[in-house]
Formats: sequence, structure tokens, C-alpha cells
Amino acid sequence: MAGLFAGLPVSRYQRALTWYKRLMGSEPAFLPSATEAVWELAGHRYLYIAELPGRAGRALLAVFVDDLDDGVGSIRARGIQPAAREMYGNGLRKVIYRDPAANKSASAALRPGDWLVRTAGPALRTARPLPAA
Repeated sequence: MAGLFAGLPVSRYQRALTWYKRLMGSEPAFLPSATEAVWELAGHRYLYIAELPGRAGRALLAVFVDDLDDGVGSIRARGIQPAAREMYGNGLRKVIYRDPAANKSASAALRPGDWLVRTAGPALRTARPLPAA
């Protein structure tokens, strides 16, 4: 793959920008307009949010990471708590987050190679509450 430019439509840009800065742990790499923000996840691989209220909550994105547990811990340290988690018989682990617009973000992993899945859309029906931290 030469590159990626994947977008998440949001209903309220400023509110989403604050939340995604915390989720990503950084400021955007650049701001193409007054209602768009872009983060570079890796070389030539970008994630952006754009204020598109009519399309908000309907995106799905998977991003591979080296260590799911470290990523979840880092996100927790920035004040974003997971809402639920799932474990599948094939070893897949998924941690689900909710942004202020009720979009869903989920981190998932198969050991030893972990990967991160971010989703925005309807509630996952199989999510279970996390045990107390």
C-alpha cells in the first residue's frame, strides 16, 4: 500500500477535535479547513475528521498497532475510558470507546500482532461492560 487517507464524519467539529486530540495523544498534523483535522498515523497514512453532520457515526477504520495494551493504557492516561470490551474465540480482543457524538471507537488485537480498529456507527450488540479498573 502506498498510502491511506481515511475520514471520520463528525456532527460537531470543535467537540470532536478536542476528543480526537486526546484519543490520538497529539495535535493534528494539519488543518485543511475550519472544519477538518488530519493526523498522520504513520508515513503516508492519515486519519481525518470532518464536520459532516448528516454522515456522522457511519465510518469504520482499522489501524494496526504494535501493542494494544500499551495503546489502551495511554488512551486511559489521557482521560478517555473504555466503555466495553469483547473477547472472541479466535483470540481477538476488542476495547470499545464512545466519542461525544456517540460514535464508536474500538481497539482490537490478536496476539502477538496487535491491531487497532476504530469504528463510528450503531452500537455493537455484543459489547459487555468492562470490569472495574
